[in-house]
Amino acid sequence: MRMAAPWSRRLPRGRVRALRALAIALLALLVLRAVALPLARQRQARRVESATLVALLPAGVESWCLERPALRRAPAALWPTAEGRLRERALAWGLPLAALEADSLLRLTPFGGEWLCARRADGAWLLVGARDRLRADRLPAGGEAPSRLAGGYSLRLAGERFLIASDPVLLGAEAPRWLEAQRLWLERDDLLLGADWLEFRAAGRGGALLGAKWLLGSLLCEGLAWDCPPAVGERQLLALCPGPAPAPAPDSALAAAPLLRRSGPFAPDGHALPLVASGLGEHEGLASAERRWQAGGAAALVRVLSPR
Repeated sequence: MRMAAPWSRRLPRGRVRALRALAIALLALLVLRAVALPLARQRQARRVESATLVALLPAGVESWCLERPALRRAPAALWPTAEGRLRERALAWGLPLAALEADSLLRLTPFGGEWLCARRADGAWLLVGARDRLRADRLPAGGEAPSRLAGGYSLRLAGERFLIASDPVLLGAEAPRWLEAQRLWLERDDLLLGADWLEFRAAGRGGALLGAKWLLGSLLCEGLAWDCPPAVGERQLLALCPGPAPAPAPDSALAAAPLLRRSGPFAPDGHALPLVASGLGEHEGLASAERRWQAGGAAALVRVLSPR
């Protein structure tokens, strides 16, 4: 016959169960402190590491876009080719790509690797890319100090990266950085690290950021807006998002949509954003599904484009 432990004979069963629950909770807390917190700190540290070109962005730019090479896997029906999309933005912002190519300073064709271009409100521009895209015999002799180029442009090397700008102020190594100026928001930080294409537009004290990723045969587009005037962030995200806007549909109709986020993100203030719209559609061989959340100056969007 199995004998009960002496301590359990002296305690009521309810208290024994409570002590067991407390022990499990304490064990879970220890695991959280030992595993989850270091991982959270590691993710926060990735915000400013040099592995992403976003860390080189100066504060105060009103528009910027970043392209990673994984975007080239997306078929042109879902997303314009990498070279076409980046060139389109750069030329619209006044970057003299033809002059830089004609001067044989940069190898811009094809657009290989990771690239970033940005524009300030006064029209000043910045181009960032991998250092191996610069001709070795044209590298400045002054190390990582800024140098002047023909045409009045400025160049600075930053480790394995280069920066070319129309205004040397944009190259300042000690100047405030765009990423450092943003208050912590893990939703946005994950988007910055995980998307194949990123595009930002300033609005109010914040702005709208859209990310796109080629995943499982579909294009997953996710956008976040913060500190914008009411409804402006949502409009900015819709303007940045590729593909046809789906027609309004009840949220229950989206249950089977692949990759579509079901729960809304938390706003920077910690409150969950409420769902404001959902939609489904098909246009010229593309199927699209979408959810949008919005409250005050914060908004979020997710749209999935799939070939039919």
